[in-house]
Amino acid sequence: MPYKDIEKRKQWQRNYYAKNKNKIRKYWNKWHKKDREQNPEKVKRQVRQAALKMNFGLSIERYEAMHKSQFGKCAICKKVDDRQLSVDHNHDTNKVRGLLCRKCNLAIAHLDENVLTLKSAINYLEKHNG
Repeated sequence: MPYKDIEKRKQWQRNYYAKNKNKIRKYWNKWHKKDREQNPEKVKRQVRQAALKMNFGLSIERYEAMHKSQFGKCAICKKVDDRQLSVDHNHDTNKVRGLLCRKCNLAIAHLDENVLTLKSAINYLEKHNG
């Protein structure tokens, strides 16, 4: 791909896919159907690897190192989640912050990643759970 900028790369990929949708689907079905059936875990890892790279510029090895450094636990609640931990990142800078469980990731997102709002929520809980 000709672009290092993530947004430009994503736009290029969307445009390429829109122009070549049938060709891509035909290629995928022909060459990967057998692999998907015989090696589902391998394919799942490849899909995850591609998504991490495309969305966050993160290699699967880096994700696994982060996971290991957090002992497989959410960086906020410290619980082990049965699901795969989500990559938390700053939506303005796209910088990866850590790995979170789905609940913590959604909580931050619903509060617009606003530190003052999060502090206000903590104060509210402390006041009313006392």
